[in-house]
Amino acid sequence: MSIFSAWLQSEMISRKAKKTQKSTIKKFSHDIIQNIRKTISEMDNVRDRAKAIQHDYLTLIETELQTFQRNREHLILLDDTMRIDVQDFISNITVKKSTVTTQLATFYDANKRLKVISKEQDADSFKELDEQALAALSEAQNAADRLVQLSDRAEGLTHRLSR
Repeated sequence: MSIFSAWLQSEMISRKAKKTQKSTIKKFSHDIIQNIRKTISEMDNVRDRAKAIQHDYLTLIETELQTFQRNREHLILLDDTMRIDVQDFISNITVKKSTVTTQLATFYDANKRLKVISKEQDADSFKELDEQALAALSEAQNAADRLVQLSDRAEGLTHRLSR
């Protein structure tokens, strides 16, 4: 009888620990996603006012993504559907954020080269670089729009994680 009691007690403790771990990873995922969504929302508000994409917000998003990546092995505790949804959201945010960052870098690079070229000396190169810079900036803005849309669609995911 005492062996059975010991086994039953250890089984109950094990189940409680697993339930606690699952709850902890759900809270962790919820917090990361909420932080990313809040940062994207703030970035969009500042972008609307200043008509510019602030690098600080992209850095904050990157920090949250890195935190998630360091702890993603714990996602195995989530049910399959939720785990896939969380991974898809994080992967999509990573891709969209990288697109914004890459296009901004292209824009800044073209602008640096524009400063070196004199408009009068090489009008064709100047015009080509100017068009490249504007195209990169436009694509960065479009990618930022897609980032905002992706963030807005994640409300249901955060609601499911908070249950």
